[in-house]
Amino acid sequence: WTHRGEGNHYTIYLHVSNDGDILWDVATFWSNYDEGADSRIHRMKIDGTIIESYDAPGMHHCFVELPDDSILWASADWDTEVLRMRRPDGTESVVWDCRDFEYLSPGDWCHSNSVFYRESTNTVLMSFPTGDSFALELDLDTGEVLNWWGHVRGAWDFDPPQSAFWYQHGLTFTDTGNLLVSSHAGPSTDEGVVREYALDAEERVL
Repeated sequence: WTHRGEGNHYTIYLHVSNDGDILWDVATFWSNYDEGADSRIHRMKIDGTIIESYDAPGMHHCFVELPDDSILWASADWDTEVLRMRRPDGTESVVWDCRDFEYLSPGDWCHSNSVFYRESTNTVLMSFPTGDSFALELDLDTGEVLNWWGHVRGAWDFDPPQSAFWYQHGLTFTDTGNLLVSSHAGPSTDEGVVREYALDAEERVL
């Protein structure tokens, strides 16, 4: 099975929807250099029939569908990044703004590459690989950052220290509650590794 994309736009985050249809993205961020102004998400049958299309301004990498069919996507917003939500009734809101995360160093660039939803806790994982790479867990009800890991102030420790992730992608929780991430093996190599971390919340250690 295959489907031809739209022009020279990027499709990065195709996946199956809650009801078995296909959700796929059309990201203009990388093709038009328009900050994702014309990015969209399509809902499609397996035969290629487009059922519905949603505007997803600012989208460049990732989106996820929630159990109630709302859609979350990471959105470039000029000098920052926000997490946007589109509800089934078509209303949209900003769930979280990276400018509110106080632990970044001056000049750090918020540009995420992973959005993962965890239904059991109603939380979202986001990964920011550029600059002082870090990842965080966000409470979807309150917009509060609950935990953050990586190379920013106040983050959890890595044990051992050389197990730290760098330029990480594909951040998820496993079924056993561990943190799974693809990463560079170190800060100055392109060698790729996949690391699974147990979380010690009491000591704040991965």
